[in-house]
Amino acid sequence: MSDRFNEYASYIIKSINLRQNQSVEIVTPNECVYFAERLLKELLSYTHDIYLTITNSKREDNPHLDDSFYDRMIEKEFVRITITSPFTLSRDNYYLDLQTPKLKDYFHKNISQRTMVAIPNNKWASNLGITLGELLDKIINIALRENKLSKYIDKLYDLDIRYLHIKTGIGTDLLIETIKGFKFNTGILKTKKGIEFKANIPSLEIYTSPNKHGVIGKIVGSKPLYIKDRLIGSFQLEFEEGKVIKSIGLDSVLRLDESMYYLGEIGLAEYDNEVFCSTIIDENLSTHIALGNSYRFGIPSKYYNDLNYSEYHVDLPIGTNDMLVEAKDKEGNIITIFKDGNFIFE
Repeated sequence: MSDRFNEYASYIIKSINLRQNQSVEIVTPNECVYFAERLLKELLSYTHDIYLTITNSKREDNPHLDDSFYDRMIEKEFVRITITSPFTLSRDNYYLDLQTPKLKDYFHKNISQRTMVAIPNNKWASNLGITLGELLDKIINIALRENKLSKYIDKLYDLDIRYLHIKTGIGTDLLIETIKGFKFNTGILKTKKGIEFKANIPSLEIYTSPNKHGVIGKIVGSKPLYIKDRLIGSFQLEFEEGKVIKSIGLDSVLRLDESMYYLGEIGLAEYDNEVFCSTIIDENLSTHIALGNSYRFGIPSKYYNDLNYSEYHVDLPIGTNDMLVEAKDKEGNIITIFKDGNFIFE
């Protein structure tokens, strides 16, 4: 298992395209410190300016986190590697309080590289009925998969899609109005200096932000959702003129703020029936929508007012092995792009 840990650590560093002597913060729950320390050792061949921030530990365990820490790190254009892992203790309020609007804006504007990466913990593995090593193998194998959809982004752009219609056998029937002139994106982004980096690991989807008011129909969840320290086994939503009008299982999410009643993303991914109870993995193994904040990537600036804005972003897997996705172009032609859960547009 040690070799696989080292393999994964090297892959993460390669995926963020780390430069020599860049400052790095590793953000991790206490349950994944074992991997963060291995990652730190791998990073030492690039830089010695590395900070390990444990999000659900006591403040005294993070002596570097004074009130001006992130101001200093922003000046150095630091890189952040965030470890995500379900079934861990919640983040402490002191850490959340340090995530200021200035820091969020720094990452939103892609001043430097960042990534969010799935790392296993013992409780997560136990809940799935497998060992930590088996879960690690599964995660790495998924992370190393090629994003087959990414090579079709230009062809999909040429279709000038105006609507996406998603149907599944378990009840999803959703019509989504797209933004005129949009272009699908992958998880590979660029910094202001042109450095490419992978923002999520794994990353097998293509995604865009819909017209906030142009969503109608119903979705039925296809995989469990782990959020706010609890597992939601099933959920449904109904939309009218873009807004949620009926919810089953997601009332706590909608209560976060008014913007959560609207969509911020539609992500297309080929279906894999394996369930991980981890958003970052399950959203890459299933087509999904997201309530809350939109991404501006690939959206013409004159249409920014048609997007949804929020402090939150919650992904909801809805893809199935019988999913059908049809696109309607500006002439009204219908083009099938997914059938039986798989991408078929060539």
